Amino acid sequence: ELCSCTTPQQPEPANSAHARGECKPCSYFWYKADGCRHGEQCNFCHLCEKGESKKRKKDKIRALKAAGAFHQVIAPAAKDTGRDSP
Repeated sequence: ELCSCTTPQQPEPANSAHARGECKPCSYFWYKADGCRHGEQCNFCHLCEKGESKKRKKDKIRALKAAGAFHQVIAPAAKDTGRDSP
């Protein structure tokens, strides 16, 4: 049985995770006309600058390529029917 005198551990403030670079940027904050609808209850970082999500994704792919662990999936080409296009 849990002691009623203890409080559950509160999540750390978003700014400390942001300062360490361990936050996850909120894309809605920058890219939606009405911003992030979750406000202060949002689990993602509103402190990151616009474009941070894209930058991190590119950095991750660059690191994977450098390690030889990146394999791009290429969609199959449209099937050629042998007929000329109109």
